Amino acid sequence: MVQTLQISNNPGYKELEKVLGKVSEADKISSNLSQRDIESLVDLSYYAHCQALKYCAMHSGLSDPVHLGIVVASSYERNLLLSILTANAVVESKKILGRGPVVLELGMGSGINCVAALLADEKAEVIGIEKDEETIKFAEQLFKRYGVKDRIKIVHGDFLATDIGKSVDIVVNENLSTDLINEPLFPACNAALPYAHSKTLFVPGGVEIYASGFWNGSDVNLSQISFSNPPRSPIALKFEFQSNGEGVKCIEFPTRLLDYKGDIALKGPISKLNFAPMTVHLSQEIAPNSKYHFSLYLDYLSPKAYYNITPFY
Repeated sequence: MVQTLQISNNPGYKELEKVLGKVSEADKISSNLSQRDIESLVDLSYYAHCQALKYCAMHSGLSDPVHLGIVVASSYERNLLLSILTANAVVESKKILGRGPVVLELGMGSGINCVAALLADEKAEVIGIEKDEETIKFAEQLFKRYGVKDRIKIVHGDFLATDIGKSVDIVVNENLSTDLINEPLFPACNAALPYAHSKTLFVPGGVEIYASGFWNGSDVNLSQISFSNPPRSPIALKFEFQSNGEGVKCIEFPTRLLDYKGDIALKGPISKLNFAPMTVHLSQEIAPNSKYHFSLYLDYLSPKAYYNITPFY
């Protein structure tokens, strides 16, 4: 049996509840999970958060991308959301397949999602690919703490160039960062496709990109991108906007995460977390009370982002 730590009386747990609201709010993105399952994931998220903070404190000024998985784990809100999405997909996959699913995480990082998969189904087969040795050591301590060290296969290597040689039922791809291009999010999707089959679930299932920052406070939904069918680079996002008397200074492009069904996963208090925000500060003068065409291109092969803006005639 996978060990579940009982640390809910820890003061940090109450702080977590304060940030996320009532734990029951997570039911909105965890239709397959019981309240006990969610509480186990809350404990896991907080424990990983505490360990990541200790690690970062010992390595003051830690910002090296090779340790990004550990840095990311210091955010217990993000830990909880992605672990819930992973566990929810595992339970759903077991219903579909009638067996424990094979779970692959691209860039295992802290290892929290690997543990979450086994908390959801002890018979799941879990594989984590990670290239950084220090990050692997960090994850191994988490695995040992939860009694799953011998049940997770760690593949030491770059997930963009590693062949695991088998089909998988769930792909966990937590490579989410600013601009959607600073981490290899979409290349990771492409790298996972050879392992996928028609019933493979992706965690998260994709992203919805929208534009915000306009004078009337409205958002413009731009695109829903499925990770099971990643787009070619560059991704073109186009829309029109109307400036007011003060014009528009900048436009933000946050994202909403999608679950394995393609539904928006960010609900309740968690919806305020922006995992891939990008702000474009307009370099040209925007005439008051005028319409404009705006085009944003995310080139994840470079990687870079660039935009074009023209008056609407």
